Amino acid sequence: MDSQNENNYLKTKLLIVEDARAVRNLEVSMLKDMGFEIILEACDGQKAMDILKIEKNIGLVISDWNMPNKTGFDLLCWMRNDYAHKKTPFIMATGQGEKKKVMKAKKAGANNFVTKPFSPIEFKQVIDETLGVGKQALDQASKRNLSKTKSGKTRLKIAHIPITDHIVLGALKYLISIDELTPQHFELETERMLLWNPVQVALEKGDVDGVFILAPIAMDLFSFGIPIKLVLLAHKNGSICVRNKSDQTLTHKNDLKSFFYKKTFYLPHLLSVHHMLSTMFLRELGLNPGLSDNPKANTYFEVIPPIKMPDFQSKDKDVGGFMVAEPVGTKAIVTGVGDLTYLSSELWPNHPCCVIVLRDDVIEFDPDAIQEFVNMSVVAGQFVSQYPDIASKVAVDFLDPDSNIGLKAPVIEKVLKNQGSIITDDLYPNTNDLDRIQIYMREKMGIGTLIDMEKFVDLQFADIACKKAGVIQRPSIYPDPAKALSIVLDRMQHVPAKPVEQSDIKVSVKNINLVHHTYPNNNKPYQFIAHIYDTPEGCNIVILDIIVDRDKDEKQKIRSFLGDHITYQNDGIDLFSQLNNFLLDQKLTSQVKGLFARLNTKEMTGDIVSAASPPMILIRKYIPQPIKPRGRPLGADGSLVLNHKTFRLESGNRLFFHTHGIKKKRHFHWLDDILLQNNKESFEIMVKNAWQEVMQQQPDDDFLFVGAEIP
Repeated sequence: MDSQNENNYLKTKLLIVEDARAVRNLEVSMLKDMGFEIILEACDGQKAMDILKIEKNIGLVISDWNMPNKTGFDLLCWMRNDYAHKKTPFIMATGQGEKKKVMKAKKAGANNFVTKPFSPIEFKQVIDETLGVGKQALDQASKRNLSKTKSGKTRLKIAHIPITDHIVLGALKYLISIDELTPQHFELETERMLLWNPVQVALEKGDVDGVFILAPIAMDLFSFGIPIKLVLLAHKNGSICVRNKSDQTLTHKNDLKSFFYKKTFYLPHLLSVHHMLSTMFLRELGLNPGLSDNPKANTYFEVIPPIKMPDFQSKDKDVGGFMVAEPVGTKAIVTGVGDLTYLSSELWPNHPCCVIVLRDDVIEFDPDAIQEFVNMSVVAGQFVSQYPDIASKVAVDFLDPDSNIGLKAPVIEKVLKNQGSIITDDLYPNTNDLDRIQIYMREKMGIGTLIDMEKFVDLQFADIACKKAGVIQRPSIYPDPAKALSIVLDRMQHVPAKPVEQSDIKVSVKNINLVHHTYPNNNKPYQFIAHIYDTPEGCNIVILDIIVDRDKDEKQKIRSFLGDHITYQNDGIDLFSQLNNFLLDQKLTSQVKGLFARLNTKEMTGDIVSAASPPMILIRKYIPQPIKPRGRPLGADGSLVLNHKTFRLESGNRLFFHTHGIKKKRHFHWLDDILLQNNKESFEIMVKNAWQEVMQQQPDDDFLFVGAEIP
């Protein structure tokens, strides 16, 4: 195209019709970057009609489908029945990604269709095609030329997008590159695409042999006759719901309902498990989520590029939250953009999400290559699970090779190590789970077309691969929104927890793994009170070691005092000063030693205030470094002497608090040795082993042991 024609082309008057302000701004920004000069905007179909009745020479309308008042489809039908705009080019730019929606729009007269989320390159290609300055889109699949390389291997070209869900493909490529795996039947070529649409189109046209893709998208393609088969899961679990940080006072179901009421909620695609699980959760709150053209909806789904979600949310208080694949969600939390609402595994443990889909023709062309590819994918998944530290570095190089996305290995490692997050060592496709997805989306949400799952899922390769690798299948537990809501509310409530006194209690405080053990020796007067509770920044731990002299009710009086005075705003010095005065005023004779620990996982800091405290062991990167803050017992006299020490936290820190000794070894060294012996184990196993060894020593005093692991 010569420069004169290009200038004329860029002077085309455009009308953007989109109700979501952030999306409209994004589209306008893309158009300006392309060089378009005249861009009009409308927030719904009715406003667009009003503009079209007045403005002359509008050369292209780009409209969303789902909008209040008048939809994009209403606008399209009106234009095609209006003499002045009967032939005005029209692009439907929408989250309605189903094939049948595409066909409906084209049948009604749309010149082109682009599914959200789309990239600037996709957007420009569709505009160029519509205005006749680029190649026309091909409705039919490209003619495929399947052949073997000179080495006699089949070249497999597999597409993916840059999310942790697709880390297995990166691990497979890495293991091949270091000769840990040596394919005899295939050569692997991978192609990274930034969004779902190019992946879908490449599979549909036959530009690639297979893809890592959202299961509902693959089901939709299969329903329209695209010759594909699901051969393996890409992962299980792996997604996260993050809410806006604009409200920190949510402590009840009704509070959460009010928080999301009339707000926008971002999704990566309408054909996604994210859409299904978000619908379940919001309905459990008593809301009616839907698209903006649904008059009954009171929470509005909007499809947004995952990478844009945190930024858009941070700038718009009317956005309630988003659900997305990792590591976008964890990165948003770490950077202070949002708060964790729930992990997808908390709503539906061990659920499928992304799947590995191959075209029928490549399966038929070389089944040996496909079997080997599936075998090695299973092994790669096990590698990711066993070596998350290495896998996280591989993921950064594979998913973000040009560093444009800003992925960081520590963030991905945190995701991989979180047992409630992504699962890669069990990739066996459960057809019942996949069927649950399509039935719920079709019957409860009105999305998708039911397919014969037995014809879509080809288990022959997974059967052999998973058996050969010794895969232990994790059965999924059907979604329980009520249970997930309970978990969410427990996590959000910034109120004191009940005092913990029983043995072997495990709790989760602001995502901090925490285990508490006590060993009561009834021959001694020692007793403990432990308060463990959430704060907006992390958690506080209050441990009191009480020697009751005479009055057995003194412990209860101390407990009542704490119940009245402990809040998440506590400062350890103030709390212990008040407790000291209380003991003196009430003339209580019990000896009280104590420790107040505040862990801030936002700023990654910690501090300890102690009064003749039990020793504490801080394990930084699994190397014990003792901290022994000392003070004196509370209630002894009015001149309080406390010790205050601060320290830095790091992800993966393990902290241990204990009081009293074992057979007169009242220092940390003995327990230190036990912990060192187990420091390469997982936190839970480490604590279990340490406690078993403590019990074997038969403590001669009451013994308290608290362990915490920083996420």
